[in-house]
Amino acid sequence: MVHATVQSARLRSSRSSTSFALLQGDGSVICWGDPAAVDNRAVQDQLKDILDIAMTSSAFAAVRADGSCIMWGNAPTGGDCRPKIQEQLVNVRRIVASRVAFAALREDGLVVSWGGLEGVGHQQVQDELYDVVDIAASDLSFAAWRADGRVVTWGNRSNGGDSLAVQMQLKNVKEVVGASSAFAAICQNGSVVTWGTSTKVYGFASLTQRRVPSAGGDSRNVQKELRGVASITPSGSAFAALRSDRQVVTWGDPSFGGYSNSVQKDLQDVRHLAATFGAFAAVCGPSRRVVVWGNKSYGGDAGRVQEQLIDIEEICSTHFAFAALRADGQVVSWGYDHYGGLCDVADELHDVQQIVGSYGAFHALRADGWVISWGSADSCGSVRCQTGAVGC
Repeated sequence: MVHATVQSARLRSSRSSTSFALLQGDGSVICWGDPAAVDNRAVQDQLKDILDIAMTSSAFAAVRADGSCIMWGNAPTGGDCRPKIQEQLVNVRRIVASRVAFAALREDGLVVSWGGLEGVGHQQVQDELYDVVDIAASDLSFAAWRADGRVVTWGNRSNGGDSLAVQMQLKNVKEVVGASSAFAAICQNGSVVTWGTSTKVYGFASLTQRRVPSAGGDSRNVQKELRGVASITPSGSAFAALRSDRQVVTWGDPSFGGYSNSVQKDLQDVRHLAATFGAFAAVCGPSRRVVVWGNKSYGGDAGRVQEQLIDIEEICSTHFAFAALRADGQVVSWGYDHYGGLCDVADELHDVQQIVGSYGAFHALRADGWVISWGSADSCGSVRCQTGAVGC
């Protein structure tokens, strides 16, 4: 359990990380977790006026109010960069993280990336990265969409870094989201284009082999239903699209949330979607009840807490579990017990303002400024840290 007294603070983490950062109201930063990731002593005097923080699996990058970028943690995953790259990190608007690299979007619409695989190799498409509106990431790739509605991708080719096969369809794009190894783009007319890893082969002998959708890179089976799409939520191996009529369409690995027919009759008037690596949760109707589907080991079964899942304001996730914030400030969690599905600090979870999940633990920020955690000890789910401490 972590306790820290803060004012106007924001918690940050990611499903690929075992660390957390607390961005305080005065722009200072406290982080704890993986010792290789949280050691910011070399840049501590620069961690002032911080606006936001992004995280790879074991490194941090922070945007300062003056547009500069500060990074720390494991160098191979973005905790350091070459001097020539650092010189380009000026007037940074936003930083996006894959599992191994960072990409920074500047105010002039240019992109700078660094980290694993040399920032997953954006030098090959550098000439195309102009007038960029925003960036999305898969585990090993990035996708940037420009003001003219075109999409530029780079990184691992089989992980969504190669969009050549659908490039002619990628027009008038307004948003892109990434799963572990695939991307989905929403076009201005509400249609969807997908690419990346699409199938997995099961079986060994040629007569017994079968191919099933595995990562969401192929949405042809539901393409007719993908109209009027307002937003898309990725799990690790599937996507769920929320249409403007508040209906949900899913595709990808059926056993990891890509098949929702068993709960389709309950997925009416959907207000919000969230996902672990292998399951989805939807907040539905005026009562804001929760409907879940997908792999039971990843939170696809909420039976033991179903009656408590009403008046839900927000849902967040770890890799294996969900935590729902109710309107009364209480928290309900389910999924894999060890990774946040079972909360052993429920009596302390009151007046909660924000919840953030890492790979295996949740941290909740209460209105009085205390931070309460639960989940895997390896993901800082059962440690005690004082304000100003580095590490766990």
